[in-house]
Amino acid sequence: DRYQAASYIIGKKQIEQMLGETIVAGDFSVDWREFHDALLQFGQIPLALVRWELTGHSDQIEELKDVPDEPTP
Repeated sequence: DRYQAASYIIGKKQIEQMLGETIVAGDFSVDWREFHDALLQFGQIPLALVRWELTGHSDQIEELKDVPDEPTP
């Protein structure tokens, strides 16, 4: 699959963003095991939803709502 590498890179960046937000929210400390376990507990759902659950930030979810169901001609 020619897009597989890109999806891994995007996922990595999303996880790094969640980690950064977790570190800032925890006064610049993080329990790595707790973060890892929390991340994995959600299984294979979009990382935007995991981020919303872990951090309460819904901006990426709002962006998903703006995507039309069908492309316009």
